[in-house]
Amino acid sequence: MTAWTSPRILSIADAYSAFVEPPASTHPTPFFWWSGADLSRPRLEWELDQLKNKGIGGTIVGYSHLPDGRLDHGDPAPFTEEWWELFRWFVDASANRGMTTGIQDYGVIGTVLKSVAPQTSGLNAGTLSNVMTDIEAGEPAILDASDGQIISAIAWPASLSIGQAIALDPVTLSSPAVEWEERTEPWHLSAVVRTRGKIGLDYTDFDPLHPDSGAAVIDTFYSNFQRELGDLFGTSFRTFFQDELDLGITMPMWNDAVAEALSIEFPEPHLIHALWHDLGECSTAFRSRYRDTIVDLLVSNYFRPIYEWLDARGVLLVMDQISRGDLRLGHTHYADFMETMQWYHGPGNDDPDLRGPRGTAAFAISASIARAAERPLVVNEAFHSSGWAVTPSEIITGANVGFVSGANHLVMHGLNYTTEAGWWEWASPDFHFRQPWWVHSAPLWKYFARVSSILRCGLDAQEVAVLDPSVDLDLDPDTGSPEIARELLTSLRAAGLPALAISQSTLAAAPVSDHGLQVGGMPLRVIVLPGMRTVRDSILGILSAFVASGGQVIAVDDLPRRTESRSLGVHDTAGWTLANSITDVIAELRNSPAVTPTAPGLMVAHRRLDDADIFFIVNSTDAPIEAPFILTDARRLVESWDPWTGRATAARRSDGAITLRLEAGRAEVLVVLDQSDDLALEAIDLPSRTSPLPDAWTVEYLSGLANNYKDFALDERLDLGIETVRFTVENTTKPARADVGTRFFVLGPVRPEESLTVEKRLLMSEPDFETPIGNLSWRPYDFSPSWGIDDDPLQRDLMIGPHGLKGARDDFLDPLVLDPIIAPGSLYYFCSRAPTPEGSELLRAGSRARFTVWIDGRLAIDNAIEEPAAWYPPWSLRDLRITGSSTHVDTPHDFSVVLIKLTVSADQPTRGYVVLGGSETASPTLATMRWWEGSDPARMFQPRAKHAGGVRASLTMPPGSRSAEVRAIGPVVTATVNGSELHVVAMDASPARGEPLVVSTITIPDDLNGMLDITVRGAVDLGNTGGIFTSPIRWTTAPQRVPLASWANCGLADFSGRMKYTTTFTWTRRPGGVGLGLQGLVGSAEVTLNGQTLGILFDESTTLDLSGAVLDGDNVIEIECANTLGNYYGRWPTPYASTSDAGGGFRAAVLVSAELDG
Repeated sequence: MTAWTSPRILSIADAYSAFVEPPASTHPTPFFWWSGADLSRPRLEWELDQLKNKGIGGTIVGYSHLPDGRLDHGDPAPFTEEWWELFRWFVDASANRGMTTGIQDYGVIGTVLKSVAPQTSGLNAGTLSNVMTDIEAGEPAILDASDGQIISAIAWPASLSIGQAIALDPVTLSSPAVEWEERTEPWHLSAVVRTRGKIGLDYTDFDPLHPDSGAAVIDTFYSNFQRELGDLFGTSFRTFFQDELDLGITMPMWNDAVAEALSIEFPEPHLIHALWHDLGECSTAFRSRYRDTIVDLLVSNYFRPIYEWLDARGVLLVMDQISRGDLRLGHTHYADFMETMQWYHGPGNDDPDLRGPRGTAAFAISASIARAAERPLVVNEAFHSSGWAVTPSEIITGANVGFVSGANHLVMHGLNYTTEAGWWEWASPDFHFRQPWWVHSAPLWKYFARVSSILRCGLDAQEVAVLDPSVDLDLDPDTGSPEIARELLTSLRAAGLPALAISQSTLAAAPVSDHGLQVGGMPLRVIVLPGMRTVRDSILGILSAFVASGGQVIAVDDLPRRTESRSLGVHDTAGWTLANSITDVIAELRNSPAVTPTAPGLMVAHRRLDDADIFFIVNSTDAPIEAPFILTDARRLVESWDPWTGRATAARRSDGAITLRLEAGRAEVLVVLDQSDDLALEAIDLPSRTSPLPDAWTVEYLSGLANNYKDFALDERLDLGIETVRFTVENTTKPARADVGTRFFVLGPVRPEESLTVEKRLLMSEPDFETPIGNLSWRPYDFSPSWGIDDDPLQRDLMIGPHGLKGARDDFLDPLVLDPIIAPGSLYYFCSRAPTPEGSELLRAGSRARFTVWIDGRLAIDNAIEEPAAWYPPWSLRDLRITGSSTHVDTPHDFSVVLIKLTVSADQPTRGYVVLGGSETASPTLATMRWWEGSDPARMFQPRAKHAGGVRASLTMPPGSRSAEVRAIGPVVTATVNGSELHVVAMDASPARGEPLVVSTITIPDDLNGMLDITVRGAVDLGNTGGIFTSPIRWTTAPQRVPLASWANCGLADFSGRMKYTTTFTWTRRPGGVGLGLQGLVGSAEVTLNGQTLGILFDESTTLDLSGAVLDGDNVIEIECANTLGNYYGRWPTPYASTSDAGGGFRAAVLVSAELDG
């Protein structure tokens, strides 16, 4: 037991103490991504304080990666002297706040393994593959193994079986027994090829089977932390989180030590072909010995030494490896997932995207490893890629399903050091202090800590096990048993029949008694074989003894056919039950006297203590469930423990059962004590009634997003306030976006054979964008000079970043914006004007596609060669870098006409840019393109030479609006609400990006609501777009009484933050109490009644008790609502906002009370 994990709690008294005040080790510890910006101590201190104040237990520091696989980091670079100094300070600063620290090795461990490769390179390690070829009569034996080395080859006549094969020299593919040129019939040739390992982009000689592999990694990586952290190592620094370990070689693994070990029992070298071919009776025996050899070497040389070294120093090693419930994939990477992964203190798995299915089977496997190896933790790497609009309610549902499936510790993925004005993210969202609902989140994290605490108490008491079929994969590679096992683990739990997975080595070592098989201190009563064709001899004996002692064995789909040594007969599986399908298994278990099922949809985790049973029960469906929870002993005392409050109350029962009423995704904790309940309460169901509160509330702005470190905007505001980003512009059908205007006009698609005609027309005179050329009309092309294409389809691609935004792109021209389907080779002509002084200007242009640029009709740049499509291994992420071209061009006084032709690529995005003027300096921030920022910006594109008239826009005013600030390329000349003209003050500001800037302030009387209509007289004509507005419209508000409405419909669609709702109601006190429900709640709500803060709601299914504060007569209720970051991120082209709807607040409030007669 390590320093972090105290002895297992086995008494109900200790369990309840830990439930009321959960230990620090049970509190969530998120991944802390130190990517995206330079690191500073003041900022880290501020961020640690935010985490501490809400109950986060610690952080696990990690780095994301760039498209090419390199770590994404600022200064200091990881593991430099400056970094170690900062990290020591950070661990100490965390310890001073009672928080722990860890390191996540994603993107790091691969570099470590490659660096120690010279220490493990002496045994010729590699991955084996089998290459087959046919040799025609009279032809020589030729086989291409250029990617590796042939280590064994055999051949046999096509008319005979492989059992008649002869061994060939692996270098010359020859044999004294055959003259190839003299053969009169075809032969088959089988070659075993060994290829070098590869980690990430690089080939490597790292050998995890080598006797020194684990020690080398300890010396090179883990011991550095002990040396640098000193006494903090194992006390405040407590966790290494291993994420997606890539050992470089995969199954079938090989090195000289494997060959030597196998040669003792199997001296014929050609038997290695038995890994792919049936060479007779010896094949399964060879496969079995091979598998055992690989697993033994991996465990004894790599996994166990690292575990034992860290365990001895009080540091936990936890993981999410390559598998996540896929035992076939786990076998490929680690030979036997359950065997090798037991050498972690916290087996675990990733459970991404709350909009998708939960990783039930993966958690079951992780929890099964922990039970068998008596490990303290099962880790949920929780919910990456769930989107910025994720709500606490969704987090609760996902965490509950993870907990009931086997997890007992929550690692949120993740927490960002920076979001860089909204333009840096990693598999979003960030679940922490940037979220508006964070202010209310302390009860949420306490809830998770309490649930984690009870799920670490006692012993896992599940009585049904699915046999791990990994060994079956070695003996019969074509088996489908891993997939059946995964489906079984998922389906059984969903049916109220929790099951774990059990490895064959654990089963072989388990003692059999009248109480079942003892695994992890508790009995198993049913074992299910998931369509396995083979079992080991040792397992067959255990199963026979198990059945003889009263246990039940169920085989799905088919009975095993053989062991490693022999075929099986009917007598070998006597007493077993054959189920044709998983549905039949469920039916069989529901009728089994050894199993106590719950209602379908109710998932149960069962922990056994010395003097009680704890049941954590979750409704895993999308609808409420009311169902009985059957007690095996109807007289035992039953308590209900509330993880939200830490309180225990007697559970009401009826006819020996507890009636459960659970909303979708919600949980109940029942504790059944080993003592009689002579005064057991019978359930008395009282009907409830609901009373709606008034529809009109006084709404008051409290706060927007905290912009202390420019996480959400580049300006100096500390609070972003209420902004409107999207609005309606007259004579348009889709919403306009501030700063997105028509800066080019586009002609296309043009067929290549028409290009000369079109170009002749384009170059002979200045284009008139109102006049078609042939059958093609000019189309407006809109973008923002700050950050590029609105709703950029390329940025919306999940893996372009990768995993989200990594800054504004400098390539702002893309035909795909106009036409979603384009024939390769089509031509698009982008044309605009730019104001220029007479003289010379720097012209810069670029695209991976072929492109040509003309300035004032003269050819300036002609790039006739397309850069080939390229991808970064190992994830095949696109390489979209553009080299670009530049030259100086003569420009007239007034305007220059810029024309660029892009040729659509066949196999990569067609992106480009062209800019005129400005300096070569790059933008200092990720949040803007580099062209129009800084002291010497490029010339701004203004395609229409004439001055604009006016742009008329309509905006929904937020509640209580008192003024609106409009920053635009021109003044607001009229502003009205419902026909009433408003007072406007317009003031010139310093020009921005080479264009005029006017700040107009509109004063709004307190009796006006609805739509604000404004007209802006632009200094330039950017069409009927939002481009005339250089930034979002900013509002000031005051409290105002308005009807309830979704934030999406009351001027808050772009707002992420907090609002307060206040109203009064009259109440007559009565027995039975009263609660508050908020229908349609999005985010969180803190409720205060008559000046007393009562609690926080996270969803509409929960009722908050008001009984202690409600008064006879008039009552004043205040509800502070906070939403998510989904509204804010709707302005940026992140893939993690595109599926989100704007939301916030609640649509109705109701009082819920008991309906009593009289």
